[in-house]
Amino acid sequence: MEQEIRVFLNKFIASLCLKGVDSIPFAVEEFQNGIKAVEAKLKEALPDEEFNKLADAFVRVPVEEIYQDICSMFMTLNGYGIGFTGADNPQWSTMTIKMKPYTARRILSDNSVFAIDPEILSSITNEFCEAAGVPLWEMF
Repeated sequence: MEQEIRVFLNKFIASLCLKGVDSIPFAVEEFQNGIKAVEAKLKEALPDEEFNKLADAFVRVPVEEIYQDICSMFMTLNGYGIGFTGADNPQWSTMTIKMKPYTARRILSDNSVFAIDPEILSSITNEFCEAAGVPLWEMF
């Protein structure tokens, strides 16, 4: 996985954390809807050169038109800020966000590998949550 994509995914998870989201649907229709909304918003908000750094994350499997690659990319982050639990989640349909707000703020402030405007990140997080049916509770 390219470093920029990994950093972007961590920033996305950090943004979810700071909005009070502790879990999101994963690898199910709601997740697919959320990722589709994120892709559309990023295409609209970022210059082509910046979006192209992340484009590989949004490749869809032909015919089924699902975002399988980004699921795999999230799986590589398992244990670092997110988790998938087998006992209560046998189909891996939920991603639990295990990040602490302090860690989330640190990730969001580190722009050494990939920088994204905080307003754009907040906007795509909101778009994901709305499309995936995830309630938001902004943390202060």
